[in-house]
Amino acid sequence: MRISIKKILAGAAIALFVTQILCPQTAMAEGETRKPNVIFFLVDDLGWPDVGCYGSSFYETPAIDQMAKEGVKFDNAYATCHVCSPSRASILTGKYPARTDLTEWLGGKKERDFEKLHSAKKANALPEGEITIAETLRRHGYATANYGKAHVRRDPKTYGFYEEISGWVGSFYYPFGGHIKKQ
Repeated sequence: MRISIKKILAGAAIALFVTQILCPQTAMAEGETRKPNVIFFLVDDLGWPDVGCYGSSFYETPAIDQMAKEGVKFDNAYATCHVCSPSRASILTGKYPARTDLTEWLGGKKERDFEKLHSAKKANALPEGEITIAETLRRHGYATANYGKAHVRRDPKTYGFYEEISGWVGSFYYPFGGHIKKQ
């Protein structure tokens, strides 16, 4: 499923608005340093050439381009896994998926008896006790939030996020779905 540029820009606008509410600018005494605001966007199926600041001439992304111009732009990165749950767990913990045994998307490929090869033992959620970037940032005085898809099986607040808006559905989080009851 491709996400439209309008949805990306709406998400960026919401994140900027929320950042101003959660981390308002305050007067600093002379000589004090201010901690930088950190906004991390993780967008499924968005390639680096899909935004203007990385060379897109097809999509117009002025808000993202302006943030890139005023902030830090990364130009050398890779995904630790080709599917979302292990990649998200890796970003949260700083560990390769194999180090947390979360190597497949949650609810991923089912094993079948007739198959000759089977997957190794794998976790069904980010293991408890893992220290996440959200917990570390909170210990250093940051307000943390997860908006949208979490896809790591538990409530994002259990991973150190102060606030989350993602919509809890059974064992998964769905973006902007609110609280939806399982059928």
